[in-house]
Amino acid sequence: MYTGMMRYKQYLHVPSRSLFVMDPAAAEQDLHLPTTAVQCHNRYFRMWQNLYGKQVWGSLKWKAATIPHTVQQDTTSCGVFVMQMAKEAIQSFPAIPSFNMKNSPRDMCRLREEMAEELLSTSEKDYCSMCGLKEVPRDKDIEAVVIDWAGA
Repeated sequence: MYTGMMRYKQYLHVPSRSLFVMDPAAAEQDLHLPTTAVQCHNRYFRMWQNLYGKQVWGSLKWKAATIPHTVQQDTTSCGVFVMQMAKEAIQSFPAIPSFNMKNSPRDMCRLREEMAEELLSTSEKDYCSMCGLKEVPRDKDIEAVVIDWAGA
């Protein structure tokens, strides 16, 4: 990644020709990161066009932008924020999303549970949702497998 830091989330919004960069750990952002990201993406799109002869998004004039968003209150909820931001971006498309969510420890726990429930309920029914095995091993000494989703 161009910044060397993985916490920044990027969102290419084609209808507005904007590249949004959000940092879940900081509410106020200047346009330095999005501007740098636009330059890197433009180089990538030009390289793609030169390499494959296909003009995908290289001809678009991208602009740097930020979206006001909720700030993560701890050091362990970045995955929840990323998943929630992605969900909001998909659900609000083609409008620019609003990334405002409750961020208390209790809210993060609730969101983790909701995400786990949704992922498990949409998993293939012929396979174990936890390990991917077609048949769950049976052992007389194992009574149950407990996964602490709230602590994950």
